[in-house]
Amino acid sequence: MSLLRLRDQRLLLTFTVRDLHPPLGVRALLGTETDDGFEFDFAHDRLMLDTRTPIGKYQGGGFGPTVQLDDGTLVTSYSYRGDDDKTHLEVIRWKAPSTNAFGGGQKENSE
Repeated sequence: MSLLRLRDQRLLLTFTVRDLHPPLGVRALLGTETDDGFEFDFAHDRLMLDTRTPIGKYQGGGFGPTVQLDDGTLVTSYSYRGDDDKTHLEVIRWKAPSTNAFGGGQKENSE
């Protein structure tokens, strides 16, 4: 599991689903920090970064931490078990959805 504060102040939680609810693989959630801690919507806001572990196979792999590059893109490394029963390593470069895509964080127009 990895927790990263993005430049726009949102939080990014990255984690692996190994064998509970297929498809297995790497997921991410965007959240916010509140006075009571961190707030994530696990029921609705999951991003599927990796779903390469074949259905019926267990041990959905693992991952390293996500980092944010100077241009704002994110890089996440991960592993998965393929149809050949070998562990494969990959890196994905991606962009987090805008704040408005999650129905929150809309700023009031002060003009």
